Amino acid sequence: MARTLLVSMLNLLNWLSLLMLSLFTSCVVTDTIAFDAEENFPASIAPTPAAQDANRSPGSIIFTDLDDALGNPISLSVFVRDPNIRQTLSWRLFVNFRPDSPAALRNSGVLEPTADNATQRLLELDVDYNDLDNANPGCHKIELLVSAGFSDRFPQREPVLEGDLAQTLWWVYATNSTTPTIDFRNCPP
Repeated sequence: MARTLLVSMLNLLNWLSLLMLSLFTSCVVTDTIAFDAEENFPASIAPTPAAQDANRSPGSIIFTDLDDALGNPISLSVFVRDPNIRQTLSWRLFVNFRPDSPAALRNSGVLEPTADNATQRLLELDVDYNDLDNANPGCHKIELLVSAGFSDRFPQREPVLEGDLAQTLWWVYATNSTTPTIDFRNCPP
């Protein structure tokens, strides 16, 4: 029994010495550690299945007869994909943009991060036909720009951070009973 007690005491002393060794050999950091800021990646724009089904994917030509369409908006939907899942994004919608015309900015807003921190966010937009040069027949260009932030300098299309821009467009080929055809050579640049 004395031997068992001696072995137990030695085991306890070994355990205590290991404990003391681990306590006194640990490293205490007193300096502030600076982590690099999260790298900002530009967003990208992709079609939704609904947009594909309605032939309204980004880059498509939307054919419309204004006599039948007035009163109904042009509904557009896209997925905005961004690996910066906690970043609020801004978007701007331009119709028939010309560098000398501030009237081209038709709408703007923000895309908040999703509750589940998804990299893909849904953006649904309605464009009124009256925004197409007061519903005049012709070839019209709708542009969507997405960024983490836009400059307030005219024409309000430049991102705050160079290169932080996703953009897409749709063409609207709008006719009516008096103008049944449109010459694509007259489309906005």
